[in-house]
Amino acid sequence: MSLTRAKVKSAIKKSFVRKLLDLGFETRKDALGAYRIRGKFVDVVSIQIGRSPGSLYLHFFSNLVVDPFTNLLNSVTFGKRLMGNENGGMSWIADQELELTPMLDRIWQAVEDCAFPFFENLQNIYDYERELEVVQEGRPYPLALALTYAATQKYENAKSLLLSIRERLISSESYDFEQNNEDIVLLENLDKLIRGVQEGNIDKLLDSWERQNIKALSGE
Repeated sequence: MSLTRAKVKSAIKKSFVRKLLDLGFETRKDALGAYRIRGKFVDVVSIQIGRSPGSLYLHFFSNLVVDPFTNLLNSVTFGKRLMGNENGGMSWIADQELELTPMLDRIWQAVEDCAFPFFENLQNIYDYERELEVVQEGRPYPLALALTYAATQKYENAKSLLLSIRERLISSESYDFEQNNEDIVLLENLDKLIRGVQEGNIDKLLDSWERQNIKALSGE
């Protein structure tokens, strides 16, 4: 039988997502993936359905729990998106329902071979900082890197980067800091972080952001 999006979603939830839940991950209604809080990180593993129902992509990434600038479950600060075996194997495309289960098995193998080792390589915030210095180099708004510098008490690096980001944001026509609530909150949080860095004390601020994010993730 030919595939439909409904059949694909059902199969992903019954097999792929169930395996993640059995390993201690958590999910939300209708999600095609799951997340876990691991120390300072939120690890996310999910499947994206492409234009055709049987075309699948694997996403895995980590965000900092304290990050107030990022959608922790959907925004990829540091991670990967795969459409097949990294070593040139078959892309994850199925045309018939019978092909779906073997394909999901291959995707799960990629989780074990790629996603879990990826997470294991991030043992602490210093590992994350080193990766972000490469990943966010040249980006106009490297907020995660600036936040990481602040969290590791590299205040001069953080201050320089944060002030540069703020200047770019204010001069950008893509943001409305007078009427758009999300943009207003972004600037408010940025200014809070700048003040904390300038004062050399951000522990209370980071603790409050961490509690806020954990509460949001739990759906409270």
